[in-house]
Amino acid sequence: MNVVTAKTFSGADAGVTESDWYRSTNLFNAGKFIHEEYDRFEELYMLNREDLAPQRKLTYESIFNSYIFIIPLKGSLMYQGMEHGNITVMPGEVLSVPSGKRHSYSVYNLNDADPIQFLQVGFITSDSLMTQMPRLREIDHVHELNGIHPIRFGAPHFPFQICYGVYEARQQDEVNWKDPHTHAFVYVLHGSMIVEHHLLQKGDAIGIWNSPTLKWQSLIGLNQFLLINFSVPEPKLFYSEKRNPA
Repeated sequence: MNVVTAKTFSGADAGVTESDWYRSTNLFNAGKFIHEEYDRFEELYMLNREDLAPQRKLTYESIFNSYIFIIPLKGSLMYQGMEHGNITVMPGEVLSVPSGKRHSYSVYNLNDADPIQFLQVGFITSDSLMTQMPRLREIDHVHELNGIHPIRFGAPHFPFQICYGVYEARQQDEVNWKDPHTHAFVYVLHGSMIVEHHLLQKGDAIGIWNSPTLKWQSLIGLNQFLLINFSVPEPKLFYSEKRNPA
């Protein structure tokens, strides 16, 4: 018997660390933010929305055997790793950084006038990452409305798939997983939407276990979200069936 369960994560309960030049909002436990219900979802252990003032940098320390994805939401940034050099990442692009051992890295805002905003998404893995290098990729068809757009990194494939969704108001859609025991996670970047009968606002998320399908409806305005599924490390894990309300 396939038992589908769901858990919501409220952005209002997220941890916040801030100063006069940066703000970090942590959906999962990080630093001094400890929430007994917000430890992680499957291999996903970090989802931070970061705001950084002009001409400033933030320095982080990765954890052992993890992947970190850096996704600019507003403005371009520069990544600098001790072993990887400098990499510029622009909106519409994603940088994946493997960490086979603990190491420090920094994110710079080189803009003279405007702050930047970006996501950091982290996954625990059992893969051997010592020989892998960062990979910079564009989000496919990121400007096309009313669809989900996979972020394709090629081989070696990750044991999860990240997609970017963007929908106008009052659109319905669904995915049908090839694996009926797929676990899925949705994080709302902008707007509000209903996912499997749960209302989600900007900064909210939902994790769903053992679901053969995932259905959602966008509400007012433009809606943007991340959709992550945990199944087998193959691309094109689903097909989408778009439906408009009558």
